[in-house]
Parts: sequence; structure tokens; C-alpha cells
Amino acid sequence: MSDSKRAEDIAAEWWQEMSFERSSGGLRRAGGAKRAALAKLRRAEGSIDALAVPEAIDLYRRLRNAEPGVDADRVAALAVALANLRPELENLRPDRRTPGIFARKSFDDPDSASLSEARFRRLLQADGVELLDAFRRLVRLLDGRAEPRSLAEAILHWGDRMRQRWILEYYGVAIATPHPGAAPAAANAP
Repeated sequence: MSDSKRAEDIAAEWWQEMSFERSSGGLRRAGGAKRAALAKLRRAEGSIDALAVPEAIDLYRRLRNAEPGVDADRVAALAVALANLRPELENLRPDRRTPGIFARKSFDDPDSASLSEARFRRLLQADGVELLDAFRRLVRLLDGRAEPRSLAEAILHWGDRMRQRWILEYYGVAIATPHPGAAPAAANAP
């Protein structure tokens, strides 16, 4: 692992490693210990419960190498959110970036958002340990279909700047752009 990797890239790699394994026929959904760990993370009742899963600590260790001051509660929230993603390579597509996938398609069309304004406002108010439940709910509302890098970026850097960016994208004022370091999905596949 290179120190130049961004935290969201590390998180996406972790999700891929936890979700898929190679077989003679190509990639298949991970089983055994990885699948059990993801199930434990999906059921985690809070940060302590999530961090008690060794695979979440592995994610924390990896992220700490990229961002030495990374917050353990945010890593727990990230591990839980990623555990709720469907194990589908389609989740690596740029068109599954959040908040673009649930945002309004234009400012003038409030019905074009797949996430209600009330739910969006509640998400914006989440902070600290509330992030775990807020982002778990979001991923579940999206039926487990979201791009892991954008989730990681949001959770790890959730603050006023991220909220402002999400507000602009949600109301269709800003155009959602791919992650600056994102490569095509095929290049990122495990």
C-alpha cells in the first residue's frame, strides 16, 4: 500500500476485499469469515460494537496510515455503511456516487429526488456517533447501491464543507463530478 493513496480509495479496496473473492470462474461473492464479519457490521448497534469486529479494526489501521488523525467513530460508521452495500461491482460506477444518485435532477423539480427533502435534512443534521445510524439508513434506503469511495469521503470528512457540497448537489445546483482520483470501475475491480 502506498502512502499516497487517498482514504476513500483505501476504504473502497477494503470493501472489495470483504465483498468478493477470486475463483476459477472469476469473481464471486465472498463467503465464510468475510461474509460473517459483514453481517456483524450490518447488525452493529454502535461504534463500540462495530469496532469489536476485527475487520473494522483492519480498516481503521489502513486508514490511519493514510490519515493519521482519522476518528475511530467515523471509521466505525464507514465500516457499517460499507457492510450495507450490495456486493456488486456496479457499485464502483461513477453514476452511483452519493449524493448524485438520490439528488434532484434539477432545482425546479422537487419530485425528481429519490430521497425526500425531510430525510435529507435529517442526514445533514447527523454528527458524531449519529453518523453510523444516519449513513446506515441512507445506504439501506438506496437498497445497498452506492459507490464506496463517495460514501467514504463523506463519512470521513463530514463537516460544513461536505454538507454544503451535498446541499448543492441535492438541489441540482452543482453537477456531481467523479472523484478526482477515480479510475474506471474495471480498473478498480479486485
